[in-house]
Amino acid sequence: MEIFHIMYFLDYGQSFGGAVNTLLQRALLMKKAGQKITVVVSDYLNTRLEEGYSNICAVQNINMMRLTYQISTQPEDIDIVSVVQNYDTVKRAIEEIKPDILHSVQLNPIVELVSRELQIPHVMDIYQLTSDFFRIGYMDLFPHYHICDSEYYAEKWKHFLNTESVCIRTAVNCAGNVAIRHFEKKEELTYLCVGLVCERKNQLEVIKAFHIALQHNVKGRLLIYGYANGGYSDRCRSYIKENGLEESICMKGFCDKMDGAYRDADVLICGSTRESYPNVISEAMCYGLVIITTPVAGVPEVIRNHENGYLCRGYLAEDISEKILELEEDRKKGAVEEILKCAYDTFEKYHSSEHITVALLNYYRKLADTYTVHSNILIGDVRKRFTPIIMEYECKREMLSEPELCQRKLWYIYHIRELLLKQAACGKRKIYIWGTGKYGKRVKEIIDVFWDTLELEGFLDTYKTGEFLGAEIYSPYSVLDKQDALILIAAVNGQGDMIRLLEEKHKEYCEDYFILSPRTW
Repeated sequence: MEIFHIMYFLDYGQSFGGAVNTLLQRALLMKKAGQKITVVVSDYLNTRLEEGYSNICAVQNINMMRLTYQISTQPEDIDIVSVVQNYDTVKRAIEEIKPDILHSVQLNPIVELVSRELQIPHVMDIYQLTSDFFRIGYMDLFPHYHICDSEYYAEKWKHFLNTESVCIRTAVNCAGNVAIRHFEKKEELTYLCVGLVCERKNQLEVIKAFHIALQHNVKGRLLIYGYANGGYSDRCRSYIKENGLEESICMKGFCDKMDGAYRDADVLICGSTRESYPNVISEAMCYGLVIITTPVAGVPEVIRNHENGYLCRGYLAEDISEKILELEEDRKKGAVEEILKCAYDTFEKYHSSEHITVALLNYYRKLADTYTVHSNILIGDVRKRFTPIIMEYECKREMLSEPELCQRKLWYIYHIRELLLKQAACGKRKIYIWGTGKYGKRVKEIIDVFWDTLELEGFLDTYKTGEFLGAEIYSPYSVLDKQDALILIAAVNGQGDMIRLLEEKHKEYCEDYFILSPRTW
């Protein structure tokens, strides 16, 4: 058997969520298959390493090291200063280890540039994207080999980045054997909804759907697991309280060991509106739960309605409650066990450790045999292009109250500068900053430092009036219908609502509005 030395570049070592957990599981599978493994965790954020990483690597006898590099889930927030400053250190570490394959989570420009210089194949694990990610012609620092967990997004990355993409789904190795449940005669079922409580996970519609099901005499409890902080979580709690649902619906918060919750539950409800292929589906399948899920992205590639689960027609409470009621009817007819048997076969086909191990090894062999460098852009080209703006930033750091926030936007500032100045030339467009909090102030500082010829018309805020930093505050609704308005988004909380409203007003990204705060999606 051919042995590869694979370096896996994870994120910042703070949690085991989502994509980074998937990549760590890939590393563990390759170790078990006899491959040589090095795991790298970034100290870019100067945070304490989650103890679990060290424990896992120690138990599995995997070499683990820390290097400084930044990763991003989308191209707007690449830290070009970090790329320039930390490239040489990362390169030396890779040269010393002499790996055959580099494998990163998300966009990792430093590792991609090193791979080009050292001629070592580099593949990224990354999932969702939106069509406006590449509206701007960014310098090509992006990997061109790609593993995705859905065909849906594999095709999208292939389209926008010309990647050689392959779909390899998430592996699950649950603590015990996959169990086929026999619960047709159970009086009440336990339903789970698992994941960060946020708009894209859509828990509020799941809660409303379960409420509808209760009103149709469905008996059971809904348990919601996941971090629950912020306004959206409060809306979920308020709905539960206002409708007297505390005995039937419980928000349990984050749980780092879900084995018991999965074992004690019967049904998973996944309400996601934006995701590639939710890990919770494969995890729940592993424990023999019935799957009720929205048709988000790659889910219909695996879940087929009334065959191996229940696939909703849409994302609203009515769509989800429809499937809860169908499950109840199928329980009465004794039809659920056949669905669970089919789900077991689906798990073995797509998510078993054995299947994923074979798929990964085949991909690595092909990558090693056919790898070619798709771009001739190297670190020297990056330094030549970005050194002037980095020097400008360094010279004017004292004008910035939080320079590190600006640093993470220099790449984006560089790419949109000419476009923005052209849009605002000769007073044809009036500039508004949408946000009067911390990021509103930071964006005003960016204008003063990098675009001092721009004249700010004012700020936008839905709730505040008066002035902010000496400029007038306008209601968004009084401005967004104007053809000459050019908006700089300067908020994280509520950013999705801002973008939706802009799109409703037919505003175009990178033409009518730009995102100068960290992007959320």
